Amino acid sequence: MACVYILFSRSTSRYYVGSSRKGSADGRLKSHNAGKSKSTKAGRPWSLIYEEQCSDYTDARRKENYLKSGVGRRWIKEKFQSAEGWPSGLRRRSCPPEAGPPWAEKPHTVVVV
Repeated sequence: MACVYILFSRSTSRYYVGSSRKGSADGRLKSHNAGKSKSTKAGRPWSLIYEEQCSDYTDARRKENYLKSGVGRRWIKEKFQSAEGWPSGLRRRSCPPEAGPPWAEKPHTVVVV
């Protein structure tokens, strides 16, 4: 099992899309919050807002690349901007510096077979 996940940083009002070879993003979240990833070090602390289980790592990488594409970014915007408190004007990996969405502390999990 592998997974694709989306993290949100309240301190920078940015989101990050990543994938993991393990079946859960918990280990990756700890790694990001420990500052072990150069691309997310400045945004600590991160909250897991979305996690999707995939059959294998190849599938997880394919979905990660999709979420980083223009269509995927629009999907993220449509899915999460409808949630109460999501900042308007979401752009790739960033949005206006506001308090952040209230759901950023509660991960949304989707299981794909």
